Amino acid sequence: MAEGKKSFQLYTDLIDFVNGSNVHNVEVEPMTDEEAGRLFKWILEYVNDLHPPIPKDIKYVVAIVKRQLDDDLESWKKQCEVNRKNGALGGRPKKPKETQENQIGFTKTQENPQKPDKDKDKDKDINNNGIINNSLSSKLNDMCVEIIDYLNFKTGKSFKASSKANKNLIKARLDDGYTIDEFKKLIDNKCYQWLGTEQEQYLRPETLFRPSHFESYLNEVIKSGVKNNPIDEPNGGFRCL
Repeated sequence: MAEGKKSFQLYTDLIDFVNGSNVHNVEVEPMTDEEAGRLFKWILEYVNDLHPPIPKDIKYVVAIVKRQLDDDLESWKKQCEVNRKNGALGGRPKKPKETQENQIGFTKTQENPQKPDKDKDKDKDINNNGIINNSLSSKLNDMCVEIIDYLNFKTGKSFKASSKANKNLIKARLDDGYTIDEFKKLIDNKCYQWLGTEQEQYLRPETLFRPSHFESYLNEVIKSGVKNNPIDEPNGGFRCL
């Protein structure tokens, strides 16, 4: 944890993994008290920069929590930088001095009110990376989180949904007309084929969601059942090892 940061955030949806629930349409069995204790101990050691190893039996939960803690730390660093810059400029800008014309409760009618610049409004909706802001951006972020969390859950890895590269890949495939369920089907296909093999290293967004791969991976015919996935049950449920 960065110097000077004395606290961290945990999200309430962690209870879904601890007590067992439906997570992204996947039934998760409750953790034992011992597993929950190891998770809490790992969290405390991680935020105190003790670099603890990831427990193999709960690695899928640790991967999700780690991403949340890393995102929280990154947001804290950005806020500190904003505060530092504001401090260098003398703090927050002062409020304009109240005059007879701008007193609260009184407005001065403009003789020629300026029309809103529609082009500027459009510019505000799209950032330099082509990702839509505001409400649409929030929806895209939620979709990215659901897809990346599912990939992390299936593979035990800790990819970040906040990564610009991952967001751009996912947005591009969504723009192509693919759905979240199709992302999950593709992930299931490749986990079935690659987990436990030399190809497991390619279970990553830049490989799976690449435009030259996505359609062919999605449409591969996979036999029923699950192969090489230690956290999958034959009946389609999930369990902790």
